[in-house]
Amino acid sequence: MKYNNWEECPIAEVLQIDSLFTWFRNKFSSGYKFGGEVHDFIEVVCVMSGSAGITADKDVHILTAGQMVIHEPNEFHNIWAADGEYEVLICTFKASKFPRISGVYSLYPDELKEWGDIFTVAKQIFTFDGIGVSGILDGKTAQASAIVKRLESALIRIMDADGVSKQSYKGGSAQNYIKIVTEMDNNLSAARTSEQLAELCNMSVSSLEKTVRKYANAGAMELFKIMKIKRACELLQAGNSVKDVAYSLGFANPYYFSTSFKKHIGVSPSKWARR
Repeated sequence: MKYNNWEECPIAEVLQIDSLFTWFRNKFSSGYKFGGEVHDFIEVVCVMSGSAGITADKDVHILTAGQMVIHEPNEFHNIWAADGEYEVLICTFKASKFPRISGVYSLYPDELKEWGDIFTVAKQIFTFDGIGVSGILDGKTAQASAIVKRLESALIRIMDADGVSKQSYKGGSAQNYIKIVTEMDNNLSAARTSEQLAELCNMSVSSLEKTVRKYANAGAMELFKIMKIKRACELLQAGNSVKDVAYSLGFANPYYFSTSFKKHIGVSPSKWARR
């Protein structure tokens, strides 16, 4: 479009946050672990101090102060203390526009400070129910929009930089965990038992369970089910019926599949498919 002699220059949105779920900054002791989880919105985890272990699907990372990881929707993830006490800032949200990302981002000191400052301001704008963002304070609608734009800018700045590492943690028993998850991923269409999975991984059932518990904070069969549910989301989105998805992923019947799906995702598979 032209106006007099000037050409219009369209600006495309590359990142747009539409709603917030949680936003908090906490310190955790060396023995504290989050339960492994999967949800259909984005989660940003920034380590403010100490070091934390991060599981993200098949990848395992050890993050130190000033590093960040971004979990995509429906990515299984867990966090634990890597070496003593650690402090994290976590924000979860839905975004209608968000670039595909992976890896660990390293922040400059001013960027890390900015993340802390954004949250400090956010606490004066939003109402909170524990760690959940429950609403906007009266008369703060414009400020809420502004602080979300500031959050978007901080994310774009990080993603546009060269400080991203794709390297996964390979120490300890992380390699065994990666092997287990790979075998699970290769057998999503089968109704495997923990004994069968252990045999496929050339390890004992106790070693299988111990390794999965360490990195996923879940039992082996629970993690296997979570991975099936994640694949189910993809198949339902592609237009497959609930019945076909249930049987293609090794569930005994559609009812058991629907119950498991709702437990992890929060809605029935038929409702998910209609989104």
